[in-house]
Amino acid sequence: MFDNSRCFVLGSDGYEEITYAELRERRADDPAYTGKRFLRLHGMLMEVLFIPA
Repeated sequence: MFDNSRCFVLGSDGYEEITYAELRERRADDPAYTGKRFLRLHGMLMEVLFIPA
């Protein structure tokens, strides 16, 4: 992924658009981001909820 690639993370009001560089920073600073899962869609990342069966 490129640093300026678009990423969508779930927030309290729906999806928030950030860059891949911002996502990497959040993963380094916030341990809650390490468990998030993403799908790659048309060169973007979209957070998805993982619900184990």
